[in-house]
Amino acid sequence: MRLPKLTKHAFLAIWDVHAWVGIAAGLVLHVICFTGAFCVFYEELGVWQDPALRVPHGEVAPLSQIVSPVLDASWVARKRIDVHLPGDDRSTVDIRYVPASGGVREMVHVHPRTGEIVPERSRLASILFNVHFLYHDRWFPSGIYVAGVFGTAMVLGLVTGLLIHYRNIARQLHRFRPRGRASTAWADAHKTLAVYGFPFQAMAAFTGAMICFGPLLLRSFAGPLFHGDAKAAQSALYGDLSGPPPRGQAAKALPLEELVARATERLPGLSPAVLRIANYGDADGTVAVQGKLLAAPLGTSTVRLRLRDGAVVNVETAGSMGAAQSIEQVFRSLHFARFGGWAVKIFYALCALAACVTILSGNCIWLLRREGREKRASDRLLARLTAGAGAGIGLATAVLFWANRCIPMTVASRLTWESVAFFGAWALALVGCLVVRDAKVSWTALLAASGALFALVPVLNALTTDVHLFNVGRHRVGAVAAIDLSLFVLGAALLGAARAVSPSLRTSRTFFVGAKR
Repeated sequence: MRLPKLTKHAFLAIWDVHAWVGIAAGLVLHVICFTGAFCVFYEELGVWQDPALRVPHGEVAPLSQIVSPVLDASWVARKRIDVHLPGDDRSTVDIRYVPASGGVREMVHVHPRTGEIVPERSRLASILFNVHFLYHDRWFPSGIYVAGVFGTAMVLGLVTGLLIHYRNIARQLHRFRPRGRASTAWADAHKTLAVYGFPFQAMAAFTGAMICFGPLLLRSFAGPLFHGDAKAAQSALYGDLSGPPPRGQAAKALPLEELVARATERLPGLSPAVLRIANYGDADGTVAVQGKLLAAPLGTSTVRLRLRDGAVVNVETAGSMGAAQSIEQVFRSLHFARFGGWAVKIFYALCALAACVTILSGNCIWLLRREGREKRASDRLLARLTAGAGAGIGLATAVLFWANRCIPMTVASRLTWESVAFFGAWALALVGCLVVRDAKVSWTALLAASGALFALVPVLNALTTDVHLFNVGRHRVGAVAAIDLSLFVLGAALLGAARAVSPSLRTSRTFFVGAKR
């Protein structure tokens, strides 16, 4: 049975929406997808970025002996403290807190055997994570809502693309003519990658948009559904984050390892990953022991206990959560690849990079179809911005990895200099693409430079640290080797792309409007 055909008016209207959404949002979505390929390795990058955190797995000291000195420190506010326990992807105890003097949340790392406190000395992983969500906790906290808008735009682009090609979608699974005209090759690449990547891209865009809009929806529904009780609304969507209100009476807490043992006894099969401590030192202070259950791999289960006596306050599992909280946890697990281990993370990264090619090829199609028309300044600008954003984000990310390894860990302002290196390299790439008249030169130069820098990161890491790809078997820190190897493969792929793009640009009439003929 043949599927019904769209009317000409409907087809053109959907085509215009698809094209303009791609042009208006495509470059930002490319940046989101590219950084998303790194965000799935957030924990591994957290180990890679600081050599002091590369601690081989082994016997650890009692948890209270490691964590209590930080909890009792005068520079830590006790209202909310998150303690991330060592695991497959993390070898240190990471403590996130709000300074007693106020301000944004900070983090310290604690050696699991010696208790040595290592302050946060690199934000490589956080920079890429924040760019993925267009967010900055001090300068642009509302950026997460902007990212949600672009996620919605991506869903709209995917749906309209499906409506345009739904009658011949099976043909797009295998139709690819790279040796034809440039416009034909890019159109085939765009449609083939879009069809294969549609399930992943739709999932990532929709779950990402819902995660971004979560706080906004929370405030919108707090009044009509929860009679203005913001805490009740927050509990319905995210669970009980703060526990009972403080009593104002001091009380000594039980050892953390005893509290964790009681939580696992209360909920057998729980693998503790995070301790969310509320009102530490108060008689009604609590700790929420969070982790995964084998029976619920896409969610997080929690046992909240009172700190002073270990009494169970409440238990949250997949079966006891409300619908909103269960769905929110599934969205987070799907979006951040919190299941399936390395195989799923690698698959996510490859799909994210394929989405980048899908988006950029759409820009190429738009520009190539305007070849025969009179040159417009808008088309020339789009061609150069496509090069600057498309390849420039790769160069900026590669420079960030080099800055992480080249700036000494003893430099007090190295956190700032990492951000300067990333955004500075990206700004220079954009300016260079706007200045250079020939867009093909910009593409080739940026792809080659970013590919070479990525491919040499493992060598740089070996020259500057003791734990790296070439001796990881002796140190047993697998995350470092995995990141090194992944960056080398990405660099080789970008070098191959530079080599493939350069001759094709010379043989075609023009690759971008505005390219020098």
